[in-house]
Amino acid sequence: MADCHCSCSCFDPRFGSHPSSSPAANRITLLATLAIHLRIPLCASLKDKRGRIKPLISRLRREFNVSVAEMDLHDKWDEAVIVCAMVGNDHAFLQSALQNVAKWVESNWTDGDVWDTKIEMV
Repeated sequence: MADCHCSCSCFDPRFGSHPSSSPAANRITLLATLAIHLRIPLCASLKDKRGRIKPLISRLRREFNVSVAEMDLHDKWDEAVIVCAMVGNDHAFLQSALQNVAKWVESNWTDGDVWDTKIEMV
């Protein structure tokens, strides 16, 4: 078996070559995020807010296979920012998929209002 001659000492004999020579090393990996700013009227407590946000987060994970978390405004009773994330190598697909998530939330989530959405690619 050949040894890696680069300074990183990253040769793995299980794969038989240097990682940068594999086809996967030449692909671009994109992280796409969708931030959704929600207004949740008539919440009387943070517990009430969690009770309204948790089913939305669970549904988005199940229906759209995205990672989701509440990311901001944790201590405000009537607002929340949730962020959905996807990883892939096709910019157009990720953009379209997250636009579909945003449209679904705007038309199907009845516990409040969507104030803003923002998609970013890294």
